[in-house]
Amino acid sequence: MYFVIGADQREYGPVSSDDVRTWIAQGRLSARSLARPDQTVGWRPLLDFPEFGQALAQAAPPAYSSPAPAQPPADNNMALASLILGCVSLVCCQPVAIVGLVLGLIALNQTKTHPERKGRGLAIAGVSVSIAAIVLFGVLAVFGAFREVIGRIFK
Repeated sequence: MYFVIGADQREYGPVSSDDVRTWIAQGRLSARSLARPDQTVGWRPLLDFPEFGQALAQAAPPAYSSPAPAQPPADNNMALASLILGCVSLVCCQPVAIVGLVLGLIALNQTKTHPERKGRGLAIAGVSVSIAAIVLFGVLAVFGAFREVIGRIFK
């Protein structure tokens, strides 16, 4: 009698050696599958058991399929939108920089939580340009108001 660890990483057993040979033939177990005889402690690959050598040599390919090919990393459109809105806000429509800043921060957070997503550099650029536009708008607003106050005082 044997205990085996299946492809699903679960322990099965006790099972007879005939059952183990059947599972090998079905592709449910392979030469690398771990097993241990009843009343023993250590796990070993089935390849180490001479009684399963012939079954392993005649084994069918594994029943489980190979993993699906990896998807290419997704582009981060929020990062690009952040950069575009930041640049637009430098020229006109300064309040749009706030939307660009928010989108850039969201995109930056997405690149941290999902490293496969591209666009970290775009997100950083979008945040930087949006902050620069907000600061520029603030400076212009302060100096415009300052000029207005000085103009009223010295009239």
